[in-house]
Amino acid sequence: MTTDDAPAAGDLEGRVEGLERELRVQRALVRIAEAAAASADLDAFYAEVHETLRGLTYAENLYIALYDDQRGAINFPYYADAVDLDVPDPRAWEPFGVGDSRGATAYVLRTGRPQHIAPERHRRLVDAGEVEVVGIVGADWLGVPLTVEGRTIGVLVVQTYRDDELYSDEDVELVVFVARHVASALARARSIDTLRQRNVELALIDEIGRGLVQHLDLDAIIHLVGEGIRQAYDAGSMFIALFDAASNEVSFPYEIENGVPQHTLDPSPLGPGLTSMVIRERRSFRASTHDEVMGAGAIDVGGAFATESWLGVPILAGDAVIGVIGLESAERHKFSEETERLLAALASNLGVALENARLFDQTKRLLADTNSRAAELAVINEIGEALAKQLDFDAIIQVVGERVREQYRA
Repeated sequence: MTTDDAPAAGDLEGRVEGLERELRVQRALVRIAEAAAASADLDAFYAEVHETLRGLTYAENLYIALYDDQRGAINFPYYADAVDLDVPDPRAWEPFGVGDSRGATAYVLRTGRPQHIAPERHRRLVDAGEVEVVGIVGADWLGVPLTVEGRTIGVLVVQTYRDDELYSDEDVELVVFVARHVASALARARSIDTLRQRNVELALIDEIGRGLVQHLDLDAIIHLVGEGIRQAYDAGSMFIALFDAASNEVSFPYEIENGVPQHTLDPSPLGPGLTSMVIRERRSFRASTHDEVMGAGAIDVGGAFATESWLGVPILAGDAVIGVIGLESAERHKFSEETERLLAALASNLGVALENARLFDQTKRLLADTNSRAAELAVINEIGEALAKQLDFDAIIQVVGERVREQYRA
C-alpha cells in the first residue's frame, strides 16, 4: 500500500468515533428493550429511557407525552426539567388543543413529523398561530413522534436552555432513530402493564367469587366486594347502593368519599342523579370529564370533591335492578372500557350473592315463623286438653294463664 492509498489519520479517527457512537446507540437500544420487558411499571421504564438518552445526546430536560386518539387527549406521564418547574399532572388527560397540549408537542402530533424548533422558528410558529407559548422557551427544542404501525402514540422531547448545548442534524437523526425503538418498546411495556392489571382484576374476581360463596350475610357480602374494589383500583371515592323496588328507595350500605367512609343511614327516594339513572335505565354509565358528569344529570352537592370521572354499573338479580356499584375520581378519563367490563362482572356476581342472601334470610324467617306457629298450636292443643279435664273456673284460668306465660315468656 502506498502512502497515497493509506487512510488519513483524521479519516481513521472519524471512523473510530463513528463506530463507537454506533456501539453506544446499539447498547442504548438493548437497554431500552430490556427495560420495557423488566420494568415493574411504566414510570420505571420512562426513567430508564431518560437515563439512556443522557449517554447519547444532551438530555438533561426530557419529557414523554402520550396521545390517545380515541379520547382525543394528551397525557404527560414523565416530565423532567431543570428550569421549568410547572410540571403537568402525570395522571391528567387533557383534550387535544387545551392547556399544556396547545404547544409544540401538539404541533408534532398534528404534523406527524420530527420537529427541531429553535427560538426563532418558535416565534414564527407562534405568529402563524401554529403553536402557543407553553412553559419557558429554551435555547433549543427537539420533539419526535412515537409511532407504532403507522399510528402516533406519543411524543419524545428533549430540550436545552444552554446556548452551548444546541442540537445538530446528527442529534436529530439520533433521537429519531432511538424514538422508533422507544415507541416499540413502549407499546410492549404498556401491553405488559395492561396484562398485569388484567391479571390483578381477574384475581380480584376470583377472590371475591370465592368469598361470596362463604357468606350469606348481606352486610358481610357488601363489605367484601366494596373493600376488594377499593384496594384493586385504589379508589378514594366509591359506593355500593341497594334499591328497594317496593319502597322505591335507594340506600348506601357501603360508601367512601375522598378515602373517608360515609355513614348514610336513611334511604332516599329514587329521583334525579346518576345512580337513579343507572337503576331506571338498567344500564352502565361512564363519564370521563366534569362536563359529561354534570351534563348527564349529576347532582351538584357543592362539596370540595370535583368529580371528573364517574362509572356506575347496575347490580341485577334476574331482570330486576337491585343496586349499583359506582366509582368516582377527580381525574379525567380515569375509567376505561375494561374497567367497566370488570365492574359489570363483579356486579353480576354480587347480584347472585345478594339474591342468595335474601332467599336465605327469607327462608330463615319462614322457618322461624313455622316453628313459632307450631309451638303456638301445641300450646292451644295442650290448653284444650287441660280445659276438657277441668270444671273449676279458677283452675281453668290458672291453666290458661300459665301456658300463655310460658309460651310468650310474659
